[in-house]
This record gives sequence, structure tokens and C-alpha cells, in this order.
Amino acid sequence: RSNAYSGYGFSNLEREDLQNLYEMLDQYANKSSVEKIVADGTFSVKEISQVLEAYKNDNPQVFWLDDTFEYSHFGSKTGIILSFIYDGDELSQMKQNFDAKVSEIIANAPTNSTDYDVELYINDYIVDNCQYDKEGAAAADNGETLGNEHNAYGALIDQKAVCDGYSAAFQLLCNKLGIECVSIQGTSKDEPHMWNGVKINNEWYHTDVTWNDSDEYVHSERYFYLNLTTEQIKADHTINLSYGEVSDDNFDENTIYNIFVPSCTSQTYNYFNASCPKLTNINGSDEIVTLLAQTAAQRGEDFDVVIDEGLDFQTTVDSLASDGYIYNWLEKANAKNGNNPKISDKSKLYNFSEHRLLTIKLQYE
Repeated sequence: RSNAYSGYGFSNLEREDLQNLYEMLDQYANKSSVEKIVADGTFSVKEISQVLEAYKNDNPQVFWLDDTFEYSHFGSKTGIILSFIYDGDELSQMKQNFDAKVSEIIANAPTNSTDYDVELYINDYIVDNCQYDKEGAAAADNGETLGNEHNAYGALIDQKAVCDGYSAAFQLLCNKLGIECVSIQGTSKDEPHMWNGVKINNEWYHTDVTWNDSDEYVHSERYFYLNLTTEQIKADHTINLSYGEVSDDNFDENTIYNIFVPSCTSQTYNYFNASCPKLTNINGSDEIVTLLAQTAAQRGEDFDVVIDEGLDFQTTVDSLASDGYIYNWLEKANAKNGNNPKISDKSKLYNFSEHRLLTIKLQYE
């Protein structure tokens, strides 16, 4: 798999002088220590912030570059000093460790697979190997940073991060594995938040790996925020304005605005459409029984069924549980497998109405 296009930040800078500044940032961000940039033109704080955010959005691998900077004007030029979290020999060693880890993750990705399957691998890797950094989040509320919780190094090497670390890691791995991906700025629960836009089979979706990393009752909870439409993500996320929508007078230096936010309308690769069988007729269960038997044959822990929108969700779930339908599914699946293994009738049932999801937590005798 070759790298995906990752230049949405650059291409959405509408002026040539801003693109020129972006290219200068690229040169100076990859030096071993901070050096002063001298750029032609008198750039405002909003314009420098926009270019810096565009660059960081396109380059999540540059984990050492901070959001802060200093600038000054002299004549027709602007002097800019970036902020590095690390530099020198320490940074050099960290880059080696980081690159080695990224290469290891890429080498273990599924081969000859669809973009959707690779996306699931990336989501699962981060959920399984990174913990949400609660101490880092508390520090951020006070304007402090403890370590690498805000970047991809934190998510992949330190194995703890907050939302922007999760988002940067997801974007980086997607791009490295041939999937176009961007980071999106916004808020959730009245707090600053970052998640991703990801392009699967030429359609854009919202994915929030941070929110997928929850205390799971069932396995599919790690996909609740995988490949949502804009309408769906807006149920509990607010998307920040773009730089182009904010005037100089209304620009807030403490807010990170968006560079590029894709329109997301497709539901094809939403996890529950792409990976779960759908119950359209409570009496028509042959396909579901076959898939349940296949899951049990591999001693799977969870079996998910989506209730079609043509059926009343709660009435259907109640009937499946109380009228013996689930028990019959288990019996038929056991018969298909010759009771080897045998699904226990003590298997537990969970339902999630917001996703129209029914999950059987399988237990075996």
C-alpha cells in the first residue's frame, strides 16, 4: 500500500503567500532545533495560525511541533519562531523510536484487504494499545501539558493520549496505509475536541477513535463512532468554524479553527451497515442463524444484529427475548455446529437503541 494524499491543509490555503509560508514552515519544522523564520510579507497572527494548523494537519508525524509561536514584524517581513517540544539528540532518538513503531504497525496490517478492513485494523490497534490520559486531560483544562498526550508519539509510544493524540495517530496510520484522512477541530461536552474525517471507497465519514475507546460491555462499542455522517456526528459533537469563516476582528487565538471539513453523507461503511447482519423479518432468521453458527465455531464472544428501521426496535427486542426467538437461534446454531462448541442458554443479551443494535454476549458450555 502506498501513502495516501495528505495535503488538504496546503491545498486549502487560498493565497500563494500563505502556501509559501507553509513550505518555509516545513523546512524549519524538520530542523534539529528551533531557528527563526524570516518570511516576506507582514502576516497576521490569524494567518500564521492558519498556516501552522494546515501544516500540522497534513503532517501528524511531526509530533515535536507545538501549537504556539512567537512573531514580529520588521519592514515588509515577518519573523516567526516556532516551538519545539523536543530538539537535538533527544528528538533524534525519539524520531527513530517513533518511525520504528509506525513501521511495525504498518507491517502487521492486513494485506490484500479493503480500505474499510484496514481502517478497522487501525481503529482496533489504537483502542487496544492506547489509554485515555485522564491526568493529561485535567492538565489541559488548566492550560498545561504533561508530556506527549497531545500528539501521535503519546498514542503510539507512550500508549496514553487525549483526543488530539488519538486523532493524530489515526490520521498518520491511515495516510501511511493508503487511506485519506484529516483531523477535525470541534467541541464535545463543552470541551475542545478533535476527531477525524476519513475517506473510504471515495466517500468521506467522521470517525472518533477517542470515543471508540470506552470501557466496553460489548466489543462493538469500539465502533460506535466509526464512519458517521455529518448529521450523526453533530448529535453530540460541534464542528468549529473554518479559518475562512472567521474575520480578523473575531479571531480567537485560543481556538483552533478548521482547515478542511469534508461533507459526510454516506452510510455505506458505517460499522453497523457494513459489518452486522440486519433483521428485517422477525420470522426470517436463516441468514442470522448461519452467521451465528460461524461466530460460535470460532468461539466468538459477541454476536451483533441490527434491527431494521421497518421494525419497531423495542417491541422487536422484547419479542426476540421473551417469545423464544433468541433461544431458537442458539439451538439452531448449535445444531449446525454439532454442539461443538455449544452456546450456553445463559448467554447475555444487550441492546443499544441509538444504534438499533442487539448484541448476544456468547457463553459456552
